[in-house]
Amino acid sequence: WEDGECPHPSEVRRTLGPSMNDWIEPSLVTISILKLLQLPGVEPVKLSTFIRSIRDKARNCDIMEIFFRHNSQVKASRYIRKASKDAERILEECRIQQISIISLADAAYPRELGEISDAPPVLYVRGRCSDFNEKTITVVETSQASPRGISMARLIAKTIVQGGFTVVSGLALGIDTAAHQSALDENGRTIAVLAHGLDTVAPSSNRHLADQIVQRGGVLLSEHPPGFPPYPAEFVRRNRMQSGLSLGSIIVESGREGGAIHHARFAVSQKRKLYVGFPTRKEVNETFRREGAEYLIAEHHAIPLRNTGDLKKV
Repeated sequence: WEDGECPHPSEVRRTLGPSMNDWIEPSLVTISILKLLQLPGVEPVKLSTFIRSIRDKARNCDIMEIFFRHNSQVKASRYIRKASKDAERILEECRIQQISIISLADAAYPRELGEISDAPPVLYVRGRCSDFNEKTITVVETSQASPRGISMARLIAKTIVQGGFTVVSGLALGIDTAAHQSALDENGRTIAVLAHGLDTVAPSSNRHLADQIVQRGGVLLSEHPPGFPPYPAEFVRRNRMQSGLSLGSIIVESGREGGAIHHARFAVSQKRKLYVGFPTRKEVNETFRREGAEYLIAEHHAIPLRNTGDLKKV
């Protein structure tokens, strides 16, 4: 896993312009969907299914009226005023913090993510919304990566960017941080998917990195409004978004259990390509964990990446 092990990757690079205000006004249909989400009894997955069922006409109709017509069990009259007020509070907070809101009914919604069965009805975005449908690859791992895993992540992200792809990860310490930073170092674009509201960054030590991602043309992305805290369960659920955004996922280093294994299962269920970093035992010391890769290769037919030559075939 050294840069010289294969011919240099494609010289395709992204030249990013200066930081700019990328906030967009939410569409009327997105505001309606946001109001629906505040109603008791409206489940996000069912709402997404409904939006997809009327997608061709969703932007030109009263989506709330059609929703209530098809979901008579939702008692809207009693709660609609409170739901509207709750939605307005979210909208105002997002305006203040320059967080864009896009919905599954909007053209700006990431195409790949919109295909998964449990796609979020709305997304909160800090940064540029216009480039979601570029080619993307997710790079993740379980926490507490080894030094060898960190160096692999940097090289993987570098190669991905030089090949014209966007790097997706989760802004966690270790592999995620290395992947985001390497993408920025190569003047590439990177997307960080967060498990909480975009008014905060967890871990807080990555606040500067988060700002750099946005300032250099990337995106912070969440399905949660400002003020939503970083609950542990949400870090598992956001894996479906990371894998769903991408053409494929690379698990750099992992134990037999953990977040990366959850991510891999989402990728498999979404029929996304799954790759695992798999250097030979001679290349790594005892701190590098291979058991996760061995499991994913055996049970889920993950594709091993032994060097950058293998990565070029992704």
